[in-house]
Amino acid sequence: LAVSLRPSMKSKGGEWRCSDLNLFHRYKAFHRLNKRLVERYGAGMVPRFPGKKFNQLISADRVAQSRQAKLNRYLDGIMEHERLRNCEDFKCFTSPDDQARSLFYRSQER
Repeated sequence: LAVSLRPSMKSKGGEWRCSDLNLFHRYKAFHRLNKRLVERYGAGMVPRFPGKKFNQLISADRVAQSRQAKLNRYLDGIMEHERLRNCEDFKCFTSPDDQARSLFYRSQER
């Protein structure tokens, strides 16, 4: 599943700039990220995680598009909270380093 993250960052000059980041993770990896964030910061701070189930009458392409849009909104919600966007779990999840991202693909969750 490909999800685009467009974090807004404030430069030293006070201007906003935007950089794009494409994430390629399975839904389960997003779910593990959410679980870790909720454990550390509580459900009140972490954005609501989108469910996995869809109506069986919807095509696979529509399911993928809908899930992608919902996960984009979830990531946008994380980016709105300074503590969440700067935490180690989120940095690992968005890292280009395979070893850092592997934390979300281990068979055992911590």
